[in-house]
Amino acid sequence: MGEQSKFIAHINKNGDEQSVLEHCKNAVDFASEMLRSVKLSAVGQLSGYFHDAGKCTEEFCDYIRKSADGEKVTRGSIIHSFSGLSYFLKKYHKSDSVGVKELAAEIIAYAIGSHHGLFDMYD
Repeated sequence: MGEQSKFIAHINKNGDEQSVLEHCKNAVDFASEMLRSVKLSAVGQLSGYFHDAGKCTEEFCDYIRKSADGEKVTRGSIIHSFSGLSYFLKKYHKSDSVGVKELAAEIIAYAIGSHHGLFDMYD
């Protein structure tokens, strides 16, 4: 997660930048707390850490800075949710096995990939 501190997740109207690291830590705290009552805090933590992994690119930094500077950018042109989903599945899902671990990996990956409401890999 150390690399995330140099990447930008958001820039507000005042020009203040929020790093991907700070943003993901906030997401971890929020998701963990929301899932605590159903004893799934760890799922919230994993989802929070991975949900914006695709923002850890120079391409996304350029996009977010241009947008903050008022340049015309196409919202959604930088796919960021799918990166975390893909990494998570590659690391935690063994395609030759179908069990509880693989099902859990698929559910968590789906949460990561759809954190904007829909998968952002589609128009």
